Amino acid sequence: MVWEGVATWLGGTLGMSSIETRRAYAVYLGEHADVTLDAVLHARVDQGFRPAGAAIIQMVYAEKGLAGVKALLSAGPSEDALKATLQRVLGGSWAGIQSRWRQIASH
Repeated sequence: MVWEGVATWLGGTLGMSSIETRRAYAVYLGEHADVTLDAVLHARVDQGFRPAGAAIIQMVYAEKGLAGVKALLSAGPSEDALKATLQRVLGGSWAGIQSRWRQIASH
């Protein structure tokens, strides 16, 4: 999810620019209040898997810069490793990170 997120954050996906991708995902999230970061991580079937990852990258970059993104890219491939790395890099609880993710992804 993180590596796909970087690619989507930088260049977009499915024929859309990164800006178009973010806008489309914000609309999608507005129509699907039940989509959380946990839901995306567990199901891996959310149509926004790539934009969800891009929102993670945007959040980390905005708060911790390139060093934060590099730290995130070093996380292991498991969901637990991603969560632990996000909590370490960003600080705070998983619930707080999910809330910040939803806010960034929805705008």
